[in-house]
Amino acid sequence: MRFNSATLSPKLAAQKKAGAVDPLWLIADREPLLAQEAADAIRATARAAGCSERRVLVLGAGSDWRQLAEAVGETSLFSERRIIEARLSAPSPGVRGAAALEQLAQTPMPGLCVMVSVPQADWRVAKSQWFKALAAAGNLVDCDPVARAQLPAWLGRRLKGEGLEATEEALRCLADQTEGNLLAAAQEIRKLALLHDSEGPVTLEEVEASVLDNSRYDVATVSTSAMLGDGARACRAIEGLRGEFTTSQVMPILLYTFSEDIRRMIALRARLDQGENAQAAARELRIFPREKAAAVIAGAKRLSTAKLRNALVVCADIDQIYKGLEVPGRDSDPWIELKSVAAFLSR
Repeated sequence: MRFNSATLSPKLAAQKKAGAVDPLWLIADREPLLAQEAADAIRATARAAGCSERRVLVLGAGSDWRQLAEAVGETSLFSERRIIEARLSAPSPGVRGAAALEQLAQTPMPGLCVMVSVPQADWRVAKSQWFKALAAAGNLVDCDPVARAQLPAWLGRRLKGEGLEATEEALRCLADQTEGNLLAAAQEIRKLALLHDSEGPVTLEEVEASVLDNSRYDVATVSTSAMLGDGARACRAIEGLRGEFTTSQVMPILLYTFSEDIRRMIALRARLDQGENAQAAARELRIFPREKAAAVIAGAKRLSTAKLRNALVVCADIDQIYKGLEVPGRDSDPWIELKSVAAFLSR
């Protein structure tokens, strides 16, 4: 079956109610935020259905693809039901990867929830045999960018999810500021939810103040310093924020900003690996202002795609820790883990 970010929720709600989850999901990631949220929702449904164990594989053309078949076929001593996430590091998995994914589509998966995430899954990817095989065998989730004409309504729904409403001019302004970058839009909505303290709707003045005052919490310093390789400065900024604000006030914004910048580096690194000019690629990816673009370029040139994707996984773990959940192998203090990510990206 084929779903998008809007039609996926009713499907998962029905499965959650039934205590079941379909075994195979293909996430076509053309919009990182929607793809991340789709994966989170599928994962939550799987856990509700009893999938208590999770394994994440980051795979590319040069990977040992036997590990995917091994992960699907292995027997666990701790859980009969498991989640397996195969995250492709590039749109093309290579010859061996394509063969492994076609084989996966034909493999029985009792007790499993297997998610295959494909970045930049455009029409060329959709025409490939392995993609068609996975889509036919399981559920395809299209995570396409939100069109500009639909963006104000999309932002309005996100704000309602935070318990807020906004004037039409405020939504138009927010759409103008965040067009083409839903991660930035989600970050701004979270900031507005934290800052808005009146009973009326969010106004144009509040949006302008929030969007334009990016240095309010000095959040940008954390990820920018890490991207530039200055781990000490990034950690000092983290400690400063920890001393000035409560965890609930600033941690969501920090994680959004960090994750957004990591995804920008991943997207830019993919362009660099294809031989594109760094500055031209940054402009096409709408990475602004100039200082931010320079930091993203520096980080993308220094860090591998695999390392960046690992950092994203840690950010997702920190989000769970912040919400009070235990993550095996991680410290229970989200601030300590955040500093470890900053140091990891600085090297």
